[in-house]
Amino acid sequence: MVVFRLAETLPEPQRSQITRDLARATAEPLNEDDSVIRFEIEGYQRSSLIGRTLSVDATATDSDGAHLNIILFTDGSGHLFELEIVRFENGGVIAPDWKTLRFY
Repeated sequence: MVVFRLAETLPEPQRSQITRDLARATAEPLNEDDSVIRFEIEGYQRSSLIGRTLSVDATATDSDGAHLNIILFTDGSGHLFELEIVRFENGGVIAPDWKTLRFY
C-alpha cells in the first residue's frame, strides 16, 4: 500500500513502471525492524547499475511519535528496488502509523 501511494505521486512513465513492478514483486525485509525492504520482481533480471532515489519526499510518524522519512529506490534501469524507512530518534523503527503518511 505504501509503495503504491508513493508511486501515485510520480510522473509518467515512472508511475506505471513502479506499479507494474509492484504487481509482480515480493518484498524481503533486510533487517530486524523491517526498515529496509528489498523487492524481487518475478521474471526480471536485476540491473547491476547502482540504484537511485525517486523524486518523492514522504514522512510518517512512528508509534511513539518519532519522525520517519520514507525513501523509495529504483535500480539503474528504473525498476522497483528498495524501500527504506529512516528514523531520526534513537532506536529502531517500531510501527509506522501509515495514516500519518504525508508527501512533500
